[in-house]
Amino acid sequence: MRKKPIKMDNEQLIQEFKTITNSEDDENIKNLLTIHDWNLNNAIMTFFDTGFESVNQPQSIINHRHDTNDHDTGFGDNPLEDIESTARSSGSDPFTYSTAQSFEMQDLIPRLPFAPRISNNWQYQIGIYNSLKPVETKVNTIWFLLLFVPKNLLNLIYSILRYFFKPKPNSFPKAINYELMDLNHEINFDNYNVYHKNYNDVYQKTKDNNEWLLVVLVNNDTSRFVESLLENNHFVNHFGEKGVVKLNIYVGNVDKSPESWEIGSKYQCKRLPSVYLIGNVTNNPSIMPSMSIIYRSNISIGFISNDVINQTTNKITKNLKKLTDHYEPQLITARLEKREIELSRKIKQNQDEAYIRSLEADKVKKLEKQKQLDLENYQKDKIKYLQYLKNSNWWEDLNTNGTIRIQIKLPEEKIVVKLDPSICLKDLYLFIETKLSDDIDIDEDCSGFKHNNDFKFELIQPYPKKVFDELHSPIEEVLKSGMSLLVELDEDED
Repeated sequence: MRKKPIKMDNEQLIQEFKTITNSEDDENIKNLLTIHDWNLNNAIMTFFDTGFESVNQPQSIINHRHDTNDHDTGFGDNPLEDIESTARSSGSDPFTYSTAQSFEMQDLIPRLPFAPRISNNWQYQIGIYNSLKPVETKVNTIWFLLLFVPKNLLNLIYSILRYFFKPKPNSFPKAINYELMDLNHEINFDNYNVYHKNYNDVYQKTKDNNEWLLVVLVNNDTSRFVESLLENNHFVNHFGEKGVVKLNIYVGNVDKSPESWEIGSKYQCKRLPSVYLIGNVTNNPSIMPSMSIIYRSNISIGFISNDVINQTTNKITKNLKKLTDHYEPQLITARLEKREIELSRKIKQNQDEAYIRSLEADKVKKLEKQKQLDLENYQKDKIKYLQYLKNSNWWEDLNTNGTIRIQIKLPEEKIVVKLDPSICLKDLYLFIETKLSDDIDIDEDCSGFKHNNDFKFELIQPYPKKVFDELHSPIEEVLKSGMSLLVELDEDED
């Protein structure tokens, strides 16, 4: 059975399918993508709904028919085309066809408007504004020239300009009025998480935590709308501190905050006040969630007058409640998935840390074991070295000019030795250690042994008590002839 070669872009789709679904069944992945005209989103959704059942069932039927009577069935060289035609024409797999058709219909659903971050141009504009100084001479010159224009003509020009360029009530300003700017302006409410600046940080926090973001933009003439909305009883009961849904609320006055003006400009605000409900959701299961504007309301000035503002806030609250209740399951699912991912990450991290600690513990044990083994080997070689010194004329060859006579009391005997003044105290210690060691039989040269000066005793003068431990000092500097010394073993020495 011949198969058509797969193009490079199709190979990439297969690899993306594997990455997202963690599946390694190349044949079924290829079949599923072929049925959906290589639409990756539709194929993934079908996979998560029914796995490869929609592929395996018609494939088995086709294979059976092809094996029994290939000429009668009329199948061609490519079974994947036959699967697709069978599913769409003869209805052998109505579920696959209906699923693909439903996804095609879902593609026609309008997407929610995307809610982008805002740029930082407003910050640069503030710096530019503060750096510029007004030029009084130009203004004075203009006023001086206007003195020569007839008054009636000026009134006519002014009336025409007012008629054509009169701003609409509560319309969004076309530019920032830096004269009214107040960067420290805030409105505080105890029952809500209200923000007045750093919009992009609030935006990112909302996205990362899968929460809701409510943006309310006003100006100096409509600022009372914020208090009316946030103090509305229905709004408090549903979105307040003890409510069902938690909101991050960004309140901005476009007359006092250039950042708020940038938000309104980015979100194409027409009138003030304006309300935007933003969340990381989607209205189409075949499209990945993104930060979207779920609700947008540019409120006319007539709906915020004192006699109807409560009705307006009630209606807005009703719409917000309806939409949040509809999309909240998506955010809850996303939060749970994020929590599971974070938990899995922590478990994996704890496992990695435990494994590293285990490796370090094994390494420490190995080092301790090697250290203990080296110590045991050293002690064995040391005993052989002491016996080698006993068997040789080491002491006699070293101590040729014994002019310093001292008495040394060992644990079991007293000895009198004559010391050469030029030898070191270490040599006397080594001589005493040979006296304290047991005799063994050896017949090997241990002259290359390196002694670590780890003597298990001290040479002291009983009265007045003094310890002689300057091992590298000559005898003539630390001992005098006629002294009586005592060998004192360490407490841990048997």
